[in-house]
Amino acid sequence: MLLARRYQTPILEDDPYSEVYFEGKQPQPLKSLDTHSQVIYLSTFSKILAPGLRVAWLAAPEPMIERLTLHKQIFDLNTNALGQWTVSEILQRDSLIDNHLAKLRHYYQNKRDLMLQAIRTHLRDAVRVNPPGGGFHLWCRLQGDVRARALLREATREHVAFVIGEPFHVDGGGQQHFRLGFAFPEEEKIEEGVRRIGVALRHLQARRLQREEHPPLHVEHIPMV
Repeated sequence: MLLARRYQTPILEDDPYSEVYFEGKQPQPLKSLDTHSQVIYLSTFSKILAPGLRVAWLAAPEPMIERLTLHKQIFDLNTNALGQWTVSEILQRDSLIDNHLAKLRHYYQNKRDLMLQAIRTHLRDAVRVNPPGGGFHLWCRLQGDVRARALLREATREHVAFVIGEPFHVDGGGQQHFRLGFAFPEEEKIEEGVRRIGVALRHLQARRLQREEHPPLHVEHIPMV
């Protein structure tokens, strides 16, 4: 916050998952520390009500909201009126949204725990995971010198996919990290998906070991053109 203020740089805080927390209190956004109107806070109802309900909201200084509203009208005219009306009706019924969020948190917490258990069973010490306190994803780190991109190539042969870590790093890092989502797959498919990643990892490790034990013969290339 101090750096943003010093260099007069706004901060865009995209916070779609803060309502999906599992333990303790809801995490406070960076916006709650904003005393100089530096943070533009964004959130959405698509993660907590329905994926097809493309209604979001923002908190920012009024002049900025006016400019952003104008740009949005240029891009897509206006947000779906029926979607906005639906969200408005739901939010006016406090018990409805509160009960829904409580069920949602319980549902996703169970799915998170299922995926963590599947990782302990099928990946064991090959992957390190810090259990998240909320959200839709697990952030995983491969142990040793295995790269996530190589594992993804092998995993696609087992008909399972994940997101590698490199796009999340601005410094070119993240080669050993990958993201697993537990929100979308059905509960019975979570363990099967992780099991397939385990199979892919063992295949990858076996091929690496074979190359180390039987390195390719060096054959001199003789050009005769």
